[in-house]
Amino acid sequence: MRKLIFLVIIIGLVLFSLAFAGTTGKITGRVLEATTNQPLPMANVILEGTNMGAATDMDGEYMIINVPPGIYTLKAFMMGYKTVNQTEVRVRIDLTTTINFSLQETVIEGEAVTIVAERPLVQKDITSSRSIVGAQEIQEMPVENFQQVLELQSGVVQSSSGALHVRGGRSNEVMYLIDGISVTDPYSSSMAISVENAAIQELEFVSGTFNAEYGQAMSGIVNIVTKEGSKEYHGELRAYTGDYFSTHDDIFFNIDEINPFAIRDVQTSLSGPIPLTNNKLSFFFSGRHYDTDSYLYGIRRFSPADSNSYSGDPQEWLVEETGDGAFVPLSTYYKTNAQTKIAYSINPSIKLTYNLIWEKDQSKSYSHKFKYNPDGRSTSYGNAFNHILTWTHALSPRTFYSFKFSNFYNSGKSYAQEDPLSLLYVSSRRFERSSAYQYYMGGMSLGHYYRSTLTNIYKFELTSQIDKVHQIKAGADFRWNKLFLDSYSVLVDESTNFQAQIPDITMYAHDRYTNKPYDFAAFFQDKIELKDMIVNLGLRFEYFNPRGRLLTDERDPNLWKPNKYTILDAVADGRTVRVKVPVRIDPETGEKTIINPETGDPLDPNHDNIRLLVLDSKKRESAEYLSNVTLVDTISGQPITRGDMSWFKDSSPTYQISPRIGIAYPITDKGVIHVSYGHFLQIPDYQYLYSNPEFEVVLGGGQVESLIGNANLKPQRTVSYEIGLQQQISDDIAIDITGFYKDIRNLLGTEIFKTYSQDMYALYVNRDYGNVRGITLALDKRYSNYVSGSLDYTYSVSEGNASDPNTAYYDQRSGKEPEKQLIPLDWDQSHTLNISVNISKPKDWGMSYIIQYGSGLPYTPTSTGVQGFQNLQTTFQNSGRKPTRFNVDVKLHKDFYYSKYQLSLFCNIYNLFDIKNEDDVFSDTGRANYSLTQLRTSDTPGPNTVSEYFVYPTFYSAPRSVRVGLALTF
Repeated sequence: MRKLIFLVIIIGLVLFSLAFAGTTGKITGRVLEATTNQPLPMANVILEGTNMGAATDMDGEYMIINVPPGIYTLKAFMMGYKTVNQTEVRVRIDLTTTINFSLQETVIEGEAVTIVAERPLVQKDITSSRSIVGAQEIQEMPVENFQQVLELQSGVVQSSSGALHVRGGRSNEVMYLIDGISVTDPYSSSMAISVENAAIQELEFVSGTFNAEYGQAMSGIVNIVTKEGSKEYHGELRAYTGDYFSTHDDIFFNIDEINPFAIRDVQTSLSGPIPLTNNKLSFFFSGRHYDTDSYLYGIRRFSPADSNSYSGDPQEWLVEETGDGAFVPLSTYYKTNAQTKIAYSINPSIKLTYNLIWEKDQSKSYSHKFKYNPDGRSTSYGNAFNHILTWTHALSPRTFYSFKFSNFYNSGKSYAQEDPLSLLYVSSRRFERSSAYQYYMGGMSLGHYYRSTLTNIYKFELTSQIDKVHQIKAGADFRWNKLFLDSYSVLVDESTNFQAQIPDITMYAHDRYTNKPYDFAAFFQDKIELKDMIVNLGLRFEYFNPRGRLLTDERDPNLWKPNKYTILDAVADGRTVRVKVPVRIDPETGEKTIINPETGDPLDPNHDNIRLLVLDSKKRESAEYLSNVTLVDTISGQPITRGDMSWFKDSSPTYQISPRIGIAYPITDKGVIHVSYGHFLQIPDYQYLYSNPEFEVVLGGGQVESLIGNANLKPQRTVSYEIGLQQQISDDIAIDITGFYKDIRNLLGTEIFKTYSQDMYALYVNRDYGNVRGITLALDKRYSNYVSGSLDYTYSVSEGNASDPNTAYYDQRSGKEPEKQLIPLDWDQSHTLNISVNISKPKDWGMSYIIQYGSGLPYTPTSTGVQGFQNLQTTFQNSGRKPTRFNVDVKLHKDFYYSKYQLSLFCNIYNLFDIKNEDDVFSDTGRANYSLTQLRTSDTPGPNTVSEYFVYPTFYSAPRSVRVGLALTF
């Protein structure tokens, strides 16, 4: 009853004030008389270039809320006093910037004083760990996308696969937002569409215990605010080209062939007022085209149609090698991205913005087996767009509301031939003719994969500075999704002249579904700014309805299995026996009708005399005639009153409430201690809710072959604790030390089930767990004497029972016992160090360095058996450590000015010292350069030697890359 009352209160709150993540900041301060140091009431403070401003109260205090992030000039003026302009005032997302003024009396009207505001090194209202990176800082770094900026932040570890993990969480525990609204694709919890660096005004990264306005994330928040047009025109054209330069030609095939145009990148942006609109309408546009051949090459020795066999007598070998021998890039990628943002200031209190982002990409992933048959691989295609419409209305100088609507679409497809019935497809038996350590000598990938997510989001937020102490936020959002998937492998039979066929939906090789889940969230948050303490206090409510279906009986999957039976109990003549009865299934609804095995008609469940299959204690079948039969469900124990039952049942909605609190306590004018605590919940990726929608189980074989989704998965849960200290230690250096602990429960995993026929399958369930503890140290140096920089160090321990949700499934297939102890997770990097240094002379030249160090990631050691197979695990999982990783990137630039135009020449060098970092290793040696298997395996007739096959270029980080280019701005 109390839960129901609380739920009603939450909904009532939402109906009163329906929020999205913050995209604005606040400016506060005092205006004093310079001689007497007394407050000046009724002084005016305005933000130049905007319609924003405030007048001071009787205590000389002022406050400007709803300020977009950026760098401004703040002006204070009053009759009889000199005007004071403070330039370089930086406003950050969700934070308070304090700017105080001292005005001097004057008898000359219009006399002004200009002061350059210093960026504070210690932000006193930060109650949890966060990093904020502005447009200028991003431009100075040797980075090409914002993900590279994230890699440099405290608490972030990049795994061997390139995925980013925040404070020990799985890579899909981060929420991505653009202009305060989610662009996280719920299918995979990845970013549905990206934003290019040229369009970013400010990037906020929260790795600590984030506020109640953020949900559906357990590890981190990435909030990107995009640029808007101003009252002046600005533009940029940037282009560069380059290639990989390395001496490691023993690892990277064809690396010594230099192509200065192997990497191509063109970017442009333009912004300003739209003519004839009296500066009320502005625009911002950015576009980018990126194209790379990468550094991984193969050679076209074979064509997919080639058929080779080296078995038997050499005189009987079948050898076809019809390729042209050309070098072929094996990891190509191109992307085109465009963004347009239009802002309309209807009047000083109402603003309407529209943001459109579009992206298209195409790629081919490296596959080691296809090195000599590159045309047999699939090509992946992506297409995405995002519309964001925002209405902001300031009801008073201290209260405003915003309404947002977002519509994003993200689609992907992959295939080798667009036409699934193409005559170019060949049988997969060509793959079987290559031994374990031979490249494919023909064959083609037969998979076809089509997927899309369509999401509509409606959000409303109310923010009010109700007094000098309390800033209240309340809001809600509703998200509707449509997920589509169609995945299959075409069937090609050599006996039918290679005519490709699409498998029927009833086959295990074909999955297809359309699901329309929705969710709702509401929050209430109070930012309490006392003189000696700042408190962020919040509460979040979340509701989720997966709108999926489940098996009524988990022991009875295989909806499409021929001659389908179900297991029931039969009460007959005072005894209860277990019986096996045939059923007929409606393929659309899943309704099943019990069939009379003798007549084929629907069965009367209260039949007087019927012949049924009776199962004994050992599940052996025998046919018996039963009298006075009542059929009973084996799970519920309830009698079946008609011949129809449901093969499925509907999934259940879930809801949860999570509290958040953060406290910042200034100990001096240059030091702040913060403490925070919160509960964070996240629905597992939707791909795991709807996987294998026909509930098909591969029969026989004695091991698990099938994975089935679970639409009733519960939210995953993290409880996070944090304590930290910010301290300014000199005029331009500050330090931040933070300790954190995370307790993670209800993580996604798999559980093995047995069917009535003793076949096995894996079902996704909430069973995994873990914990993370660590400490971060950040050193920040403000620009002075030509130098600025930062140092971020993280020590952490990330442990759990499994790194991958499919671990229990993999263990059963390989005959391993599941781990019964906490083990290091795959991304458990004990020591992570990132150093960024910028040495520059403004408007002349500059050089930036990024130095990265990471201790070895875990791997599971194995021993090599007598047959050369690495299948003997010697100790518990992840008990070994890979070699450490070290990397240096550099950016050099020289600027030239003519009138209002700036020309910059630049050079980016990645992996400056061409270091062979070993990202992956052979499990029997712990190194990337050799395996005991290759030493114990003899060469066999074929296209390559065993030693050649064991050179895996993807086990190493990318070799040195050099890009040179120019940028023209105005």
